[in-house]
Amino acid sequence: MNYSGLPDLIAIGGLVAVFVMLSQRGEQARLRKWVLGWALVLVHFLSELVAQNVGFAPVSQAAWAFAVAALLLSSVAFVWAMDPASPGRYRWPTIVFLGALADVAFIVCLLYGSRSVTLFALLTLVGAGVSLAVYCRNRRRGEWRSQTGRASFLIAAYGAQLGLVLTGHFEAGLVWMLCWHYLAAAIMFRRGAPGATIGVVFTTLSFVAWALVFPVGLAVATWLPHVDVAPEIWNLPKYLVATGMLITLLQEQTSRFEYAALHDALTAIPNRRLLIRALNDAASRARHDGPGFALIFIDLDLFKSVNDSLGHAAGDRLLRLVADRLNQHMRRDDLLARIGGDEFAVLVPDVTDRDAVDGIARKLTGLLSEPFELGGNHYLIGASVGYALAPAEGGDTETLYALADRRMYDDKQAGRRRPQRSGSAAPLPDMASTVTDA
Repeated sequence: MNYSGLPDLIAIGGLVAVFVMLSQRGEQARLRKWVLGWALVLVHFLSELVAQNVGFAPVSQAAWAFAVAALLLSSVAFVWAMDPASPGRYRWPTIVFLGALADVAFIVCLLYGSRSVTLFALLTLVGAGVSLAVYCRNRRRGEWRSQTGRASFLIAAYGAQLGLVLTGHFEAGLVWMLCWHYLAAAIMFRRGAPGATIGVVFTTLSFVAWALVFPVGLAVATWLPHVDVAPEIWNLPKYLVATGMLITLLQEQTSRFEYAALHDALTAIPNRRLLIRALNDAASRARHDGPGFALIFIDLDLFKSVNDSLGHAAGDRLLRLVADRLNQHMRRDDLLARIGGDEFAVLVPDVTDRDAVDGIARKLTGLLSEPFELGGNHYLIGASVGYALAPAEGGDTETLYALADRRMYDDKQAGRRRPQRSGSAAPLPDMASTVTDA
């Protein structure tokens, strides 16, 4: 009995279990496809073990065909996993199977001894047509570049496969089929990932190594038959891909935690912690002859009235509306943050002139003097503003923060409301600056 593949079977089984547990906690759609991909790799090793230990030829032959087909289908699952436009939860496994049906038939016919050029050419053409239909359908407008790239890759891949078939190199055609499928998995993993993190780059290169195993293995078997390469060497890229995927998940989870720690959960804009970090950096640059900047504090004047009269849900919606309105008028380098219940701040870089900051402050108060719609009614809330200039009025974060906060408080105490309610306003009870719809 040959049990050399048993350690790989146990290792991949453990990986499948890990990805199943992660899929119950994380990004469901992608992880479910990864689970299927690794489950098919598990089927590959199990089928290999059966083929190596069953003496009955028909069973052994079927097991080898199943092993190679499972390896091909695992690559297709990994391709689909990183496709943001892939179908929903229940449809996509069926589409994966149908899209690769001609390729699976190619594998089965070859491993059962067929040598018909016509049959393999026909299967190659059918595979190309189905793959083009499945992978290059116009799912969303504006994707023509992506669709053109996919179509070009598939045409080139199947074209090379057809060339090998027409020249009678059927085994090489199968090897190339497996190779380009894993190259496609590498491309899709890189393109579908949010950024070029260490995990993403490592996984992409590991997929490339996995793809190269097939042609390198054929070359060694053809030209260096006396060289004995341990199976663990050929299987190493699989474990590298799994390691890269886990690193990618860990980095993504860390990024989500960091984002949550630095952004306001209600409005999704930066919070006080991120503002302080940016303010420290700006103050440090200003102390070293860098550009000056302004720190502007904004306090909503009548937010408490809205919150008390309409409830906290309406108050939360109002805060989101305020953040959205302010965000739409920020420059690319400006930083808008929510620093308290109804308090916001704006860090404006490259500003040293007081008149310019006065203009920005007037613009912000003007934006917040326009009514906000809540539950079919429009409400005027107004805002008080205070600011500090650096380095003219201070070079450290504490001084600037305290000065802007004090000026905002003075503005509120002075009772300025910009602009005044128009004569046509119809205030609600206990809300002097509330305007209802006509």
